[in-house]
Amino acid sequence: MRNRILIGREDIYSVSYCFGEITRHHLGGEWDVHSEDGPFIKNIAGSKEMTLKPYNLVMKTMVAPNELSLLYFFEIFKNAANEMN
Repeated sequence: MRNRILIGREDIYSVSYCFGEITRHHLGGEWDVHSEDGPFIKNIAGSKEMTLKPYNLVMKTMVAPNELSLLYFFEIFKNAANEMN
């Protein structure tokens, strides 16, 4: 049986914030907060159409760690931003 590592909610929030900051730093954008969905990054690469909800992506990678990664999601946003230029 595979060992499972328990990760606390605060750790998930921290990873989400770091992932959001890395994305924002490299691709541009600004933090905002939705009353129901929480914090997100809008205007990625100057596009009003591109938004990122880091918490949701971190949770997806935790559910399927062998299939998804934060690098995978970052590359999707990076490629989309490059196609806009």
